[in-house]
Amino acid sequence: MNLSTPINFPPVSKSISYADHLVFLGSCFAENTGAWLNELHFDAAINPTGISFNPISMASHIRSALREEEVQEDALIFRNSQYVHLDFHSVFNDQQSENYLFKVNEARKKLRTDLLDCDTLFLTFGTAIAFHLLETGAVVNNCHKLDASLFNQSFLDETDMKAQMSEVLQLLQSRNPKIEIYLTVSPIRHLRHGAIDNQRSKARLIRLCEMLCAQLPRCTYIPVFEYVLDELRDYRFYRHDDMIHLSELGLNMVRDKIKSHYIHPLAYPMVERVEKWNRMKSHRLIDATSEEARIFKQKRDRISGELYDDLKKIKR
Repeated sequence: MNLSTPINFPPVSKSISYADHLVFLGSCFAENTGAWLNELHFDAAINPTGISFNPISMASHIRSALREEEVQEDALIFRNSQYVHLDFHSVFNDQQSENYLFKVNEARKKLRTDLLDCDTLFLTFGTAIAFHLLETGAVVNNCHKLDASLFNQSFLDETDMKAQMSEVLQLLQSRNPKIEIYLTVSPIRHLRHGAIDNQRSKARLIRLCEMLCAQLPRCTYIPVFEYVLDELRDYRFYRHDDMIHLSELGLNMVRDKIKSHYIHPLAYPMVERVEKWNRMKSHRLIDATSEEARIFKQKRDRISGELYDDLKKIKR
């Protein structure tokens, strides 16, 4: 008896190796996946300009970075004793405008460097529901809890999302011909908009990925959304505090899929060594002054040094 609906993951022309530079852009799910690969000592840059949930804001960040545009002071808003920008996450907020400008402009420079150097770009679209600033009609990335009367909420148009995202990805591919692009739709439901609008939003994003993959070379859709909603249809795979976000078990199931389909098999031995080292690093010593603890720490330090040396040889 088959108790789940198997989801097939498509092959890609180039698997991930330890020599690759990876870039993750998009929602919290992109951050989680990138952080996991960083823990395995892959070279992964994660949202240098902050989290973005909608494709228009993501395209804007890529475009501005590639064009080397700088944020100017007149684009900042001062609220609750801090400067904010509607295109940037609150992690950049600062009480001094010059500090804020320095942080976001350095972040854009880093994003540009990462994009031009990367071997694989992961884009995770979170929602097609966005807020528009009424004064200009522009899509904003973050409302920063400003008065709701300043914004209008609506579904993003599929044609507009495709036009803007394909424009920046074609520009990126012209600057970085080797780049491989993975597209995913976040499996995390945005239920604050309601279950019906969440489904409509995700459907638009899936259609967007279909159109981009049909147009762009070396662009592959990774069915994480379908895998979580169809093959992991059980609440044991979700956090018990909200039943929306994936539990550690659910995340590990997704990670196993990514590992088995998109990480090169030649990297598996190193992955196992890093995982073993991570377990040793997190091991709690009952008596740090004991002879057993001394021997354990010596072994841990030796393994750490050997691992560092071998990773250094593999990476560029």
